[in-house]
Amino acid sequence: MHSNRQKRLVRALLADGEVATTAQLERLGILRGAELLNLPTRTLSMNTNGKGSLRSLTFVALKSETLDRPTRDLGHQAARFELRRYRRDMDWADVRRTNHTGGAKHAFPDWLLFDGVSGRFLFSVEVDVGYPRETIRKKLIGADEEWGTPGYLYATTIHSRVAWFRDVVAELHAKGLVPHLKRAEGVYVNFWAVGDPYTGRPYCQKLNRSRWKISQGESPESQ
Repeated sequence: MHSNRQKRLVRALLADGEVATTAQLERLGILRGAELLNLPTRTLSMNTNGKGSLRSLTFVALKSETLDRPTRDLGHQAARFELRRYRRDMDWADVRRTNHTGGAKHAFPDWLLFDGVSGRFLFSVEVDVGYPRETIRKKLIGADEEWGTPGYLYATTIHSRVAWFRDVVAELHAKGLVPHLKRAEGVYVNFWAVGDPYTGRPYCQKLNRSRWKISQGESPESQ
């Protein structure tokens, strides 16, 4: 890919305060564009998928102040970078960062996603880089109680939790604990691997995506 095109893509993908790792940019074939633009970087260590997964990562943004955020926030932003590529069908321009003040803290997702045309509330968006499982349960219940969340988009760096999330949503719905929820999606996100982490693993039985929804007949469906 020509260097000028790389630079244009980097600027577009990192617009509006987005953050990515050098591994993500290299995977997309545009790391050289970021280097030519001499963009600010910050290298730090973080647990990417729970305890014992400490990795050194270099984060990239268009503005240096964007990288002044806490380590956890940078990891969440890099995960959202992956999510935006996964859900191209949604208008991510209208993602609104929730304000973690007031109410039960566990009720607040990382983002609320609205339809860019109608303004209709679509999803609560949560990134999990190693929460206790009970915390995820509380977040699902809290989002339903506080927001009446119709959809829940759950991104996790822990591969085995993709299928678990689908099952726990079904369990909570059966118990009447998330009555407003109509659909939920679990997605595995990886922002530290240069190679494609989502394909070419014939012996891996873990899901990259899972879905749960209420059909027109009000019967839950899972996949």
